[in-house]
Amino acid sequence: MVPVRFRFVVLLLTVAVVSSGCGNSNPGGSEDESPDGLWVRGYYANFVDESRVAVASCSVDVRMGDSDGEAVSDLTVSCNGEELFYSQGVYTSDLTDVAPGGDVVFVISNARDEYTGVVVVPDPPTGLQLAEGSWDFDDPSGSHTLTWDCAATVADSIMVFLVGTGPHSWNVVAYTKYVPCAATELTIQNSNLPDGFSVSTELEAGVLQVDTGALDMGTGDSRIWARCGPFAWWDL
Repeated sequence: MVPVRFRFVVLLLTVAVVSSGCGNSNPGGSEDESPDGLWVRGYYANFVDESRVAVASCSVDVRMGDSDGEAVSDLTVSCNGEELFYSQGVYTSDLTDVAPGGDVVFVISNARDEYTGVVVVPDPPTGLQLAEGSWDFDDPSGSHTLTWDCAATVADSIMVFLVGTGPHSWNVVAYTKYVPCAATELTIQNSNLPDGFSVSTELEAGVLQVDTGALDMGTGDSRIWARCGPFAWWDL
């Protein structure tokens, strides 16, 4: 079985890549330039499994100008005082989890400037279930319905995710869908999923409530998110 933390880090990185587009890496000179004008996407997620074990991870994508800009690799980036490490184009690390209602503090700095953003960890949805009881990706016309109960305190939206893993380390595929906070179910059509799910042997599914914030940058475009919710897993 692929470690749970690995799959969640893969999910965070997949969402970051989908949101940010592609760009080159390792530009020079950011130690002498202001972070003003940076394009920043920061993701914190607190996953809770069926035994109430929390797994917290964070990923921050920083680029020059916009989502098509070059990735900036020589900044100092932290989340709640814990340093994130630059790898595969983003800053990322597992973290000490923050309970719902707590603050997540993102800090990005270089030799000249420091910028901070705070976002609140939302309450998690509860009662995650798969209506069909099992997953079958062989039928292209098939579908599956996830159901859950709304969180006590409503944030911005709900993100539903699937992460499938296969017999090899590179057989990892992810799917995400955002729905309103009032939603209590989502039907997922097989025809809308990437082809990789058909060779998956294990699957995680989760429902995370999402709260959104930004860094205190005078210019540029920054967004940070805190997500919290349950996940479950199945053998396929």
